[in-house]
Amino acid sequence: LGIVAERLEASTRGADTLARLGGDEFAVLTEGLGSRAAAIAVAERIDEALSRPCPLPGDRVVDIAGSIG
Repeated sequence: LGIVAERLEASTRGADTLARLGGDEFAVLTEGLGSRAAAIAVAERIDEALSRPCPLPGDRVVDIAGSIG
């Protein structure tokens, strides 16, 4: 899950709180976004980051996905 955490961290702002709840569950807490559009932009950045294939050793690639809600 290291690559997932890295991608989540890269997709959020420094002021956001990122937490692993357990297993494959993460939470992102945001403050001061100012608008619904800003919240949607954060969610879209996270979704895009998680939808990219993950390279693994031995020239293998794994597809991952996330659900936001």
